[in-house]
Amino acid sequence: MQKQIFHFIICCVLLFGHDAYTQILKPISWKYEVQNKQSEYQVGDTLTLVFRAEIEKGWYLYSSDFDRELGPMVTTFNFSNTGAALVGEVTPIDAKKKYEDIWEGEYTYFKEKGEFQQRAVLTGNNVSLKGLATYQVCSDADGRCINFEDDFTFENITAKGTAIAKSTTEDKAAATAEIKPNMDKPMQDNGFIKSREKVSLWTFALLAFLGGLTAILTPCVFPMLPVTVSFFQKKGKIHSLVYGLSIVFVYTVLGVFMSQLFGPTLANFLSTHWIPNLIFFIVFLVFAFSFLGAFEIMLPNSWVNKVNSKSREGGFIGTFFMAFTLVLVSFSCTGPIVGTILVESAGGSFTKPIVGMFGFSMAFALPFSLFAFFPSLLSKVPKSGGWLNTVKVTLGFVELALSLKFLSIIDQVYHLGLLDRHVFIALWIVVAVLLGFYYLGKIRLSHDSPLESITVTRLLLSIVCFSFVVYLLPGMF
Repeated sequence: MQKQIFHFIICCVLLFGHDAYTQILKPISWKYEVQNKQSEYQVGDTLTLVFRAEIEKGWYLYSSDFDRELGPMVTTFNFSNTGAALVGEVTPIDAKKKYEDIWEGEYTYFKEKGEFQQRAVLTGNNVSLKGLATYQVCSDADGRCINFEDDFTFENITAKGTAIAKSTTEDKAAATAEIKPNMDKPMQDNGFIKSREKVSLWTFALLAFLGGLTAILTPCVFPMLPVTVSFFQKKGKIHSLVYGLSIVFVYTVLGVFMSQLFGPTLANFLSTHWIPNLIFFIVFLVFAFSFLGAFEIMLPNSWVNKVNSKSREGGFIGTFFMAFTLVLVSFSCTGPIVGTILVESAGGSFTKPIVGMFGFSMAFALPFSLFAFFPSLLSKVPKSGGWLNTVKVTLGFVELALSLKFLSIIDQVYHLGLLDRHVFIALWIVVAVLLGFYYLGKIRLSHDSPLESITVTRLLLSIVCFSFVVYLLPGMF
């Protein structure tokens, strides 16, 4: 019992802290050009160098003209030029301003389009204007930020005339400055971003695996363990292995289908548009109410009966359809968990749904095959009881909390101001408090067994909930 509860606690904590929507992206493109460009210039002419940014919807670029100590990465342009001297500093054009409570300061940023200008005086005939741009692009949807370093070059600039001495140029320019990159922030190139993607994918696989272990501890699945293991003791260990692999196959095929349906081309739309996020919110509410006992999500009986009839066939074909029947029959408990994994992977990379379903199915199939190979371990497994419904109700509260994330995304993208950080944290606090009281027996749902006394496990779980509340409270202020 303690081992299962331990896995369950880990799953809940990780689900609350999970960050969805990790993907290798570059939601910005640049154009570098000279304003009112001419075919030829004279030494001493002043040029206006223009940096134009095209930013994908749902993302924004930090500007260059706010306090570097504030927190976000300031956009910087580090020039390496010959035949020209910079005049003044890079100037952002029509950047938006916003005060952020977290940083206690005002920053500037661009959405959809951004523009920076830099003046330069031509000092020689062989002109080379190039350098390195460092900047940070952040998502409105989930708050993630990606840092980039891009080389830039202003090409095909030639000048006639006598070269100007450096001292003369300095006297002529109102101010000459070489904009240096922000060294207070670590640089992150594309290789770093790719490594983050790998870590995120592994983390997602671990979350899915823990989700599969949690699904085992639900009332629809756990009581089937001894019956299934007893059956395969007579059929043989090879059939139990085929049974487990068949479960993995069915769920992984579902992951392949979802990766085709929601590939990376739809990632930004799914992450930021209000329609999919509203749908996801409603879906998660349905999952939560189902786990809390309001109703059960059932597949059509005709599907189950048709697949079950195939399971009566002999050999490995029958074993495969037995596994398929388990997947369908247990859907009322596993469906919300599987749905959560698929929704979380819908805005990610092409492989994410496949990895998620493979991780889930491996954990889900493991006990059935493992206990068939080592039936003596089954005696150490706790008997079915009211604690299974406690696991299911807990998952309902977790789904309820996660559903709020999608409403928050809509609010952030469209700047509605209805579900800001304070309201979001307040709602999470309410959910955690209710879950804590549920563990203490102060709240009882229709499917719960009578609770005569509080076990140590329920007491510890209530402490976890109320500790989480205390952790969230400072965020309110």
